[in-house]
Amino acid sequence: MSDGGIPVELQSWISLLEGLRAIQYSAFASFTFIVWDVCITLDQEVKYIWSQPATSPLKWLFLFNRYFAVVIQLIFLLDYNGVLLVLGGSTHVCRLWFTLQSLAIQALTSAAEVMLGIRVYALYNRSRTMGIVLAALFGAELLSVVPIYATEIPRMPFSILCSPLPSQPTVSFFAYVVAGWGRTPIIVTLLRDGSWSFILQFAMVLINTTFNTVFGTFRGCEASVYVLVNPFSHALRLSIPRTVGK
Repeated sequence: MSDGGIPVELQSWISLLEGLRAIQYSAFASFTFIVWDVCITLDQEVKYIWSQPATSPLKWLFLFNRYFAVVIQLIFLLDYNGVLLVLGGSTHVCRLWFTLQSLAIQALTSAAEVMLGIRVYALYNRSRTMGIVLAALFGAELLSVVPIYATEIPRMPFSILCSPLPSQPTVSFFAYVVAGWGRTPIIVTLLRDGSWSFILQFAMVLINTTFNTVFGTFRGCEASVYVLVNPFSHALRLSIPRTVGK
């Protein structure tokens, strides 16, 4: 029996149902937000994106980043509402589902990074050296991320929500970081064209990881559905045509 007189097993089921309901609300809210963002900026999309030639990489990066996020967000919404029957599945199903989530987030993040790279490339007057540097940095990022996915995902334990359970080293790392907050100046000034986009993308992923590690699986799932919203890249995407020209 719990302190409130409710059997522990029943209390666990109540907590599970409450957590699922909160995740469903979060998934619906994030999907609504991203659709609302598309609707209120459709006129700018028509003006700055649709008018570009079919050979423009920026045009297809924009369309992918915007509408792929909507599709993936809808899939997650259906899953959290029990339509796809992924929750409560086997470890193999959870592993495939988490791989899909990871690849989707990485694809959207990479698309935003490429668009930001195009912006920087244009600001440096299409410098060949800058293009090589940006391409090398982007390639190095992918080469460092892909092996992590390949080696770590197969070893991850999963909860009933198909959310990865934090390992002891992860918990220890976050405890160490939190213990040192307030004593180390991390960033004094970091403000340059497009830098806020990277900062916010990193913050979204960090919040998701923190919620999952510190506050548990339910809070982690609630935060994860907002990662794909990616609203901060909207202004970046629509401002590039004014920078690089048509």
